[in-house]
Amino acid sequence: MEFIASAPNLRDIGGHVTAEGRKVRTGLAFRSGALDRLTSADHEALLAGGVRLVCDLRTAGERAAQPDRLPDGVDYLVLDVQRQEATAPTSRPCSTTRRSSSR
Repeated sequence: MEFIASAPNLRDIGGHVTAEGRKVRTGLAFRSGALDRLTSADHEALLAGGVRLVCDLRTAGERAAQPDRLPDGVDYLVLDVQRQEATAPTSRPCSTTRRSSSR
């Protein structure tokens, strides 16, 4: 995936070793913050990089304060790690800036 200036912390977690001693495949999973700053050009880069699902680990308050800006075609999954609130991937808009589709 190419560098995205508005999400400089976006990086591939591939290569990390699991508890079982296996390695996460590169190009499979990425981690990032500040997806509320993504531009239209960034959306194109995410889609070109094959991103199909964003898992949001933030609390409801954090998500409300800085809602992610995601491109159409990317599913959105809430995994609130502090409250253990989880939702199934959505194919309906999460907000005016959060969009997903059934892909």
